[in-house]
Order: sequence, then C-alpha cells, then structure tokens
Amino acid sequence: MLAVLLMLVLLTANWSAMWHLAHEADAMHPDGFFLVETHPDVRNLATELATLSAQRTGDAAELPVQVQMAASADPVLGWTLRDMGRVAWVLAPDPAQRSNGRQAALLTEDAAVLPDSVAYMGSVYRLRTTWDPAQLTSGHWTSPACWNRATGATVSTRRANVIWRDRGRDLLRWMIYRETPQLPPAETITLWVPATAE
Repeated sequence: MLAVLLMLVLLTANWSAMWHLAHEADAMHPDGFFLVETHPDVRNLATELATLSAQRTGDAAELPVQVQMAASADPVLGWTLRDMGRVAWVLAPDPAQRSNGRQAALLTEDAAVLPDSVAYMGSVYRLRTTWDPAQLTSGHWTSPACWNRATGATVSTRRANVIWRDRGRDLLRWMIYRETPQLPPAETITLWVPATAE
C-alpha cells in the first residue's frame, strides 16, 4: 500500500514538473490553456506613465494621456490607466491638443501614427500575446523537387523527414517541454511623450 502511495506521489510530481505547473511562465514557454493572454509588459507601461507624470506634473496621476482606440476602449488599457486622472479615448491622437496647458502623452496602436515624431520620444509595449498550439502545425509544407526523381522507400523516407522537420518536431517539443521555437505574436502599443518637459 505504501509503495502504491509513493508511486502516485512521484508520478504526480513528475507530471507537475513536466507541465511546468509550479514554474513561472515566460514568453518562450506558453501554457496553451488560453488563446490570448495579457503580456506582463503592460505593468511597465503603467509604472512609467506614473513616473513621467510625477516628474512632469508633481502628481503621479495628472499627466494628460490620449489613447487611440478603434471602435471601443481597450479593457486592458482601461484597467492599466485606471489611476490616471486625465485620460482621453480618441479615434486619432492630436499632438497639438493641450490639457491644462500641457502636451498630452499619446498611446497609439501604430508607431508611425504620430505626425511629428521629432518633438516626441516613443517606446513600444506589448499588450497581449496570442498563441495556439495549432500554430506549430500550420506552417507551409515543403515538397522538394527530389521527390519527383526518387522512387519507393526513398520517397516515403524523404516525406517523413520533411513532415517531421516542418510539423512534428516543434509540436512534440511543445507537448513535452512547453517550449516554442519563436516568440508568440504580440499586439503592441506605443507610448509617445513630449521630448521636453514644460
């Protein structure tokens, strides 16, 4: 009975370590449970906006901020900027607009949106990542020209090698180690702040 209990404990510990249940996640080890996840970089955006606001206005929440939105406000940005007192959600940012005599910091979805980037400094932050295990098998199939010249077992061996190289290896590596060959795609936002404090 004790041996069975010990075996179950060791099997559970092995399963936990294999699936990284007790480990902190990072971008190269996505868990695959959620299709879209908020990126930890968003916390840096909130911290840096509060620091800029404190340096330029004397209060961590008084810097005017214009946030470019599509049809509706982004919930991640809304929660991140909840402490900022002067947030305006706009369809197109306007660098010339002032709030209490101060130029606003701008958050844009596209780094090229700002018309006069000389007067502003920018930095890019990742908002969310999108990752699905199916991305590991959705790559292109390569069919070398040598398949047409080869016959018999050579063709099937070459096809098996190509399938393993293009699809199988990365999926198996993710299933066992939870590692991906490249970073998952991320949605980004650019913070633009006036280059000179007023």
